[in-house]
Amino acid sequence: MSSVLVRWGAWAGVLGGLLWSLFPLAIVVVSIEDTQPGTLTHLSAAVVYWLMAVLPLLLLLVGLAGLRALHSSAYGRLGNVGFLVSFLALVLMLVGNAVEVASLTFSGSDSDVGHIIFLIGFLLLLVGSVLVGILILRTQRDPSSRIGGLLFVAALPVGILLGIVLGVIAPRTDLGFWAAITVPYGIAWLLLGYTLMSARGRAAEQPSA
Repeated sequence: MSSVLVRWGAWAGVLGGLLWSLFPLAIVVVSIEDTQPGTLTHLSAAVVYWLMAVLPLLLLLVGLAGLRALHSSAYGRLGNVGFLVSFLALVLMLVGNAVEVASLTFSGSDSDVGHIIFLIGFLLLLVGSVLVGILILRTQRDPSSRIGGLLFVAALPVGILLGIVLGVIAPRTDLGFWAAITVPYGIAWLLLGYTLMSARGRAAEQPSA
């Protein structure tokens, strides 16, 4: 186990999970499409989008590396496939959102390429998360890991339900759509990041040989 990866993965998982969970609220409060490029308002909105739509995915990649480092010996081939698919998915989502936000920042328009890359990554993430979640449920017994693993496995139905409910509550916004994509996965990472912190703390308490 790499203590450096676990340490950085813990903080990255918690912060990335928190930002990713809050992203739907951010785009309801701040809409870059409604601002004029070149204005201070547009610049401020762009900063929010970079912080909430791009940075969390980068942090979650670090969190995933930390989780892999902590449990690499227990997961076997299926777990390794799950981590690889999840890593590739997060990279595609990161690239897709970066292209989209860059287009909005510098031209004020959406990017079809960014949308497609992001959606491909999200579909892959659903598969990778199920594999990783199953392995977490099989190998871990602490409540945070098990709830996080369960959210990985059930991200699709939970997201659909959340999207339907928020779509009824806020029908004229994208709140439901983005909440369905980000909230289950973000909350799962809040829990798994806490698990990484706890594991690091237990390792620090062990006496050296």
